[in-house]
Amino acid sequence: MPNLEQPHRPARRGETPDDPLTEEVRSPDFGTAGPRSVEQVLADAIAVLTVAARLTWTRTDGDGQTVTVTSDWAEFVTLALAGAAANVGGIDDALADRPGSWEADHVRNLLTSTVGEDEQQLLGHRTEPVVVDVFVDEIMADLGMWKAYDDAQQELTRRYADCTSATTAEFSEMPTPTVEQEQRLDELAELEERLDNQRLRDWTEYGQALKTQIESAVSRRQLLRVPVVVHVDVKTFRVDAEHRGALQDQLLQEAIMNTPLPGTTQRLRSSPDGPPPSPLLRLTAPAPAPAAGTPSPQYDQP
Repeated sequence: MPNLEQPHRPARRGETPDDPLTEEVRSPDFGTAGPRSVEQVLADAIAVLTVAARLTWTRTDGDGQTVTVTSDWAEFVTLALAGAAANVGGIDDALADRPGSWEADHVRNLLTSTVGEDEQQLLGHRTEPVVVDVFVDEIMADLGMWKAYDDAQQELTRRYADCTSATTAEFSEMPTPTVEQEQRLDELAELEERLDNQRLRDWTEYGQALKTQIESAVSRRQLLRVPVVVHVDVKTFRVDAEHRGALQDQLLQEAIMNTPLPGTTQRLRSSPDGPPPSPLLRLTAPAPAPAAGTPSPQYDQP
């Protein structure tokens, strides 16, 4: 929580913060942690805005005289709204509950006059860290990789059946497998285990590649000055995925488009319609590594 016992006037763009305020003000009590009602949050907001409306600070004018200056309350309110909108993901996210109300129209006009119609300046107002959750299992399902592995498993099941069907059809009971059949079954069991290990490796390596791309995307957003935390989860598949926020969605989508699928060397952006590579083919005939000296691709924002 902010400490308002010695408040400062927010610096305008291009300025440095002024000296501490000389007027003593009382910090509002935000209460204990935990869920709070709308009335409690509104009371806190009113208390903070009231403190801001009474802020003063001192400065020395051109004649060497110390003068007291009152707070630019309108600027304070505008910057506070911009920071809150940036923290929740954008203007649309902040106004999602009643986007067509008259209040929303006025707030939108105020914010766009501050950060631009396309919100190009909004990132600079964010105060909370950006948390990006990468659920690899969900992404792999969306991109068709899970289907590719399911198809591979079905192919192994067919091979198991083919290995035993020639003899079981001649007997009413399950016969003893021949030496050749046992060898073939062992090979299929080993291939099945390698297939599962490859999938786990694909998920892990792809998740780390996405994390690297997200961090790269963040570095290209020079206005964003808050920490960005990337959590990679390779196991969880959520039935009802929660909305991450506009910024998190942008960063993740940009990373997905710039990251090759497992077993490929091309970014998804370069070949968005191509089918995922066959997992079984990769086990039996690994794809060749990229040629030495191949230039790294330049990553673009979507």
